[in-house]
Amino acid sequence: MLTPEGSSQGLLTFVGRGFNFVNADFRLPYSDQFSFGIQRALSARAKLEISYSANRGKDLQNTKVYNDVEDASFRDRCNFVLGGNPTYCDQGLANPFRNVAPFDGTTYYTNTTVSRANLLRPFPQFAALTEYMRNDGLSWYNSLQAVFNARTRKGINLNANYTFAKNMQRTGFLDPQKGVQQQGLYDWDKPHRFVTSMISQLPFGRGKRWLNGSGGLASRLVSGWEANIIFQISSGRPWGLPQNIMYLKDARLPLDWSRDTIQAIQPCVNRWNEDNTITMMPFSKDYGCTEANWLVVPRYNPRYAPNNDGRIRLQTVKMADVSLNKVTKIDAPGDAAPAAKTRFSKVQMTLNA
Repeated sequence: MLTPEGSSQGLLTFVGRGFNFVNADFRLPYSDQFSFGIQRALSARAKLEISYSANRGKDLQNTKVYNDVEDASFRDRCNFVLGGNPTYCDQGLANPFRNVAPFDGTTYYTNTTVSRANLLRPFPQFAALTEYMRNDGLSWYNSLQAVFNARTRKGINLNANYTFAKNMQRTGFLDPQKGVQQQGLYDWDKPHRFVTSMISQLPFGRGKRWLNGSGGLASRLVSGWEANIIFQISSGRPWGLPQNIMYLKDARLPLDWSRDTIQAIQPCVNRWNEDNTITMMPFSKDYGCTEANWLVVPRYNPRYAPNNDGRIRLQTVKMADVSLNKVTKIDAPGDAAPAAKTRFSKVQMTLNA
């Protein structure tokens, strides 16, 4: 256990280590929501509404890693993709912090060498530093929504909703040294969503087509039944790309749910090796790949692609809910028969599938 030292060490506090800090000027995030639409009656019992609905999230929380190699051009000299070599950044140089008392308990205190990349940090006496609660995150949501409602004389209510939308976000950094933020699809972006529902009063009991002549307990048992059906289908959410992967060509596979193993993408992956060669991964060869869909990039290569790629999406979401409900009028004990002295209670029984 390390005893907290507070600020007694001054600028030597936590040397040899990385740490997190919080933006002291943090502002509360907020969002602007706006919409407009047109509604038209198609008949006395049906209407159609088309609207545009949007949301803008601003000052959203974000994080950024500091204290990496300050000069991006130096980092690029260590990147195979740009003609550099990682060994230049990895080369060990004499450790100026060895046996310096404030670094006791860290590798800076014991190691004889430190890599060139570490020595070229803006503050080489520290490891990576991460700032939390930044306010440079943003989000965008745009949608076209269509709603159809109809009611029939036989007690059936029909609703249908379709939404065409795009949900994007700006969060994190692809290249912190050059200040390039990650901007792309939100994790739960779903371009298409269709929902239809129907509420139908069953034609039994008092005032209905069948069994309307029964009274007393029998009438209470057969009256007041209602069926609800809700069906919805939506696009799958975008697939999150791994951190060190570059998407080279279309890797989508049709989903075959009859197989023991479900594969959504081609597992054809090339790797950029430490000796500056590019070879196919063994599991890709075993699968029978001849061309690569993916490339594992070398070290010191910044990320270029956003976190999520809409070209590959998880499976389509389909849901169906069916319920059977009953509403019953219950007379309170001791109350007289007239309606003026009758209390109404609701008993609901629901069966969901």
